[in-house]
Parts: sequence; structure tokens; C-alpha cells
Amino acid sequence: MATNPLFLSYSRKDQDFALRLAADLREAGLPIWVDQIDIRPSERWDRITEGALRQSPAMVLVLSPRSTISDMVLDEIAVAADAGKIIIPVMMEAAALPLRIARLQFIDATGDYALALERIKAAATSAVDHAGALADALPDALPVARPVALPVALPVALPVALPVALPASPSAAQRFAPNLIVALSQRLTVYLGPIARHLVEDESRGATDVADLLRRLAGRIPHAPHRDAFLAATRSFAG
Repeated sequence: MATNPLFLSYSRKDQDFALRLAADLREAGLPIWVDQIDIRPSERWDRITEGALRQSPAMVLVLSPRSTISDMVLDEIAVAADAGKIIIPVMMEAAALPLRIARLQFIDATGDYALALERIKAAATSAVDHAGALADALPDALPVARPVALPVALPVALPVALPVALPASPSAAQRFAPNLIVALSQRLTVYLGPIARHLVEDESRGATDVADLLRRLAGRIPHAPHRDAFLAATRSFAG
């Protein structure tokens, strides 16, 4: 199932970098929404922009001294954060991080653009794949509930057995130590960027043990040398 495009958030003063990044991501086969390209004449800019952001699987956020003081960019960050969107911060020029994303690790594009682009593509691909997997897990259509006619009076009130409450499935925090989740998130962020934390939480829910969790996370890394490096660095976690 196709997913909606990524949302590109940037300051118009940084449009040369932003449009170059968008073109490179599209060339890599990643769908991305850009206001200057995807808003048609006569459309309400604010409504179309908010709709695109809310429907996107993730935001690619271009950071600079201009964007971090832009009211529009800050509003877009707030909407994305409140909606639980994955945010992929890309630092094109050193700047103080806005409060809402201060704890997210950013991708440094102030130096080697090619290297930064590979990390952005990896993080964006994971975000799109994650959104696609969630969409595929949902049914295409839910059956419509039809009203059922009840008799005016029931002849005898029959006892009804109440269902026994089943114990909830253990969460990742219960099955895996919190410090392990944090450590794995930090390790995976090196290869996938800010989305790593979400992937660790997702894979933790289905993993049977630490070794299985490590295999699942390694499978999220697109490049084989990086997968091997991740497994080598986390081998001791499996005990």
C-alpha cells in the first residue's frame, strides 16, 4: 500500500538547500511534499500545508539560524510533535535546537553533504516503511454495524457470565531493561538517525529475547557493513 509523502519543513531563506535535498530524496525514490512544488494555484496555503503535514509519515526538518526562529517552521514542529510524527532533523547550518526537538539527535549536513544524504535517506526510508507496515496492518474497510431489533420484554433474565480480565501483554519496558532500550536506541541512531528510538520500541514488542531484538534491529539497517558494525558493537548486550 502506498504511503503519503514525507513533509519537508524549512525556511524560505534556505530554499536552495531544501529544494536540493528534496530533489535528491525524490531521485532516490522517496516521496516528499514541498510547498513550493505541491501547492496548486488558488489553493489555501495554510490548509493544504497542515493537511499534508498531518497525513505524512514523517517530517524532514531543515535546521538553520533562519528556520529555528521562523514562526511557520516552529508551528509545523509543534503540529508534528503533537501528532506523534517522526521528525528527522537535518542541520544545514549550526543553530540552537527548538525546545520541542532539543532531545532528538540531528543529522549533521554542515560538512559532508553526501554522507548526510545517505543517513537522511536511511532514516526517511525507515519512516516510510514503518508507515506502510502500519497501513497494511489495518483492514481496508470495517463492516458497518447493523442495528439489531430487541424484543420488548425478555421472558426470563438469564445470568450472564462476565469475561475474565486477561493480563495485558508485557510491554517492552517490562520485558527489556529500560537502560538496554536507551543504549540500543543510541547505537541505532548512528545509522538511522532520530527514527531509531521508534524502531527499537516497535521491535521490542515482538522480540522474544535480546538476541532476537538485536537481529530485528540489524535488519532495519540498509547497508550490510553498517549492519555488521551494529551487531559487533551490541554483541555483549545479549550476554
